[in-house]
Amino acid sequence: MSSLFLLIVLSAVTGIGGLALGGVFASFPQRDALSSRLLAAFTAGIMLSVVFFHILPEAVEHGDLLTVSISATLGGALPWLLHVKLGHHHHHKSEDLQPAAWVLAGAVALHNLPIGMALGSAIASQGVTQAEVLTAITVGLHNLPEGMSIAAPLRSGGASQLKAIGIAAGSGVPTVLGALLGYFVGAAAPSFLSILLSFAAGAMLFVLLFELIPEAMGENRTKASLLMAAGLGIGFLLLGMGGHVH
Repeated sequence: MSSLFLLIVLSAVTGIGGLALGGVFASFPQRDALSSRLLAAFTAGIMLSVVFFHILPEAVEHGDLLTVSISATLGGALPWLLHVKLGHHHHHKSEDLQPAAWVLAGAVALHNLPIGMALGSAIASQGVTQAEVLTAITVGLHNLPEGMSIAAPLRSGGASQLKAIGIAAGSGVPTVLGALLGYFVGAAAPSFLSILLSFAAGAMLFVLLFELIPEAMGENRTKASLLMAAGLGIGFLLLGMGGHVH
């Protein structure tokens, strides 16, 4: 089975599928907000391990520290600009719920592009390895609360379950497009791989620092901190087992 085919499957399942599954969860009655925050904490820990123990070291191997620093800064600036221009609010008055959901869907779609690029670039460099599968899984976990955040206000505003799930899933399409871009550009120009990886790492760090971690640190900070540490440790061990801890 080719790396390209596996890349398409991984990015589609974790990008589109993760958001769609979040949309399904949003339709469940009496959702547990605490469980969502704890899931965000665990996911944040794993994502931190992937960024710092795999993606950024891999970027440095293919480039220099200055290039990595500039690219990572630009990667973090893109979703920041989207937040400033579009807004990224999870809590609105009921009459504003549906427009807010569409804005959120657009922001999620745009910041999933560089995250997909990270996966595609890594697979172009090393093929489908344990580290790349772990990266894909973290993307899927991260997309669960995002999918819920898109679908829930749509459902509250009267949209059908199918429509809400479809819009959430559609926000994951750029993950596949970004993965293909990262794969082909990274394979054609290995020196450009460093820019793609570090740019994507910057975007992922923005998501972590300004979305997942603040979301996780709700009422029970102790549990959230422990789960984040557990996710970081598990990610480190899994990457080490695959020989990807640098």
